[in-house]
Amino acid sequence: MAVAIGGQMRQYLLFSFSAAIAICLVWLTEASAQERCRVMDPTGTPLNVRTAPNGHIVGTLSNGTLVKILDRPSDVRGRTWVYVGRYEDRVPIGWVYRDYLDCTRSAAIEQFRRLPGQAFKWSGQETFTVANSDECERRCASDGSCAAFTFFRTSKQCRPMQSVSDLLDGQDAESGIRLSMQAPKTVPPSTVPPSAVPPSSETPRQQQQPSAPILISSGSGFFVSSEGHLVTNAHVAAGCTYVLSSRGGKINRVAIDEASDLALYIASEKVPFAAHLRGGRGPRVGEPVIAIGFPLKGLLSSDAIITTGAISALAGLKNDRRKIQITAPVQPGNSGGPLLGENGSAVGVVVGKLDALKMAEVIGDIPQNVNFAVSLGTLQSFLNANGVPYLLDDDTATKTFADIAADGSRYTVLLECFR
Repeated sequence: MAVAIGGQMRQYLLFSFSAAIAICLVWLTEASAQERCRVMDPTGTPLNVRTAPNGHIVGTLSNGTLVKILDRPSDVRGRTWVYVGRYEDRVPIGWVYRDYLDCTRSAAIEQFRRLPGQAFKWSGQETFTVANSDECERRCASDGSCAAFTFFRTSKQCRPMQSVSDLLDGQDAESGIRLSMQAPKTVPPSTVPPSAVPPSSETPRQQQQPSAPILISSGSGFFVSSEGHLVTNAHVAAGCTYVLSSRGGKINRVAIDEASDLALYIASEKVPFAAHLRGGRGPRVGEPVIAIGFPLKGLLSSDAIITTGAISALAGLKNDRRKIQITAPVQPGNSGGPLLGENGSAVGVVVGKLDALKMAEVIGDIPQNVNFAVSLGTLQSFLNANGVPYLLDDDTATKTFADIAADGSRYTVLLECFR
């Protein structure tokens, strides 16, 4: 009997101990899950999402994305990692580096309190219907009178922030502050005689000091004529007040085609090197290709980086003939760079890769090495429509990847988007 009672006691104690641990784990998970954070990578590049702390990269999160921490921090090799999910419904996303998440609220609240009152209104109507908070933030960024915004997910309404209470966590609202917005500078009256100040009829918005430009993203581009015509993706230039190129001097936008995801710029000076487009026989499935660009600016080499692969299909998603599918790996920042064929001429413009996280949610598996580029025919039609004097290369002789990379690096440039 004593043995039986002892066994029951041991089972009871083990059960109680396990239950206590489970309760603690649930409490810790729930406590950390309440933490609302915004992706804030200091390099300005999207934040890598991994399968495990320091594991394989399965996707990225753009700066400004709201997430919820779903699990306790994990320290690996001196770095702290957290498991995050989508803010709106807590659908798991993956592991990210904790230092690139901004989970503090007090600094934003204090800055909001210090902003001038006239900065809380749009220049036009009070609310807009938008698709998501990123679009709301872009709307705010494009309006000089907007300092802070709130996006309501259910009604899809975007409006200027009304009060500090809009910053509090809510199930239906996301708020943000343009950290570059500053209060108008004033000149002390003692330094300027009253008679020297002419009467002014300027509105409060006109009197505000313009906010300093902020680097919001980077990408790649390449010259297609010695006159300085430069091609990149439309999404690289989207939302930019202006774009800076690492070569060619000041550049100005000439045309943009969002349907084909292409943008054309012209540099202020002629350039010594420009890509030739493939002439004669077009690109073929299985043909080796090389992608050149500037991925993950600030983390990797500042020189142009190459990746190699092959053309896997002459159509993109849902048989879209404006795109081709390639196996050459691409990362954030590769967008807009040239895709070069085996003779060294351009056969497309790198666009990006399939969103592995979203596909995993749909099909239950992570797609491997599915990347895309704008097709050669689409690029030629775009250049023809805008009168660009590009050159064709009919040479069928193949070159080594080393020679192609050396030539391509001469006309591939880093592009930085400011607003």
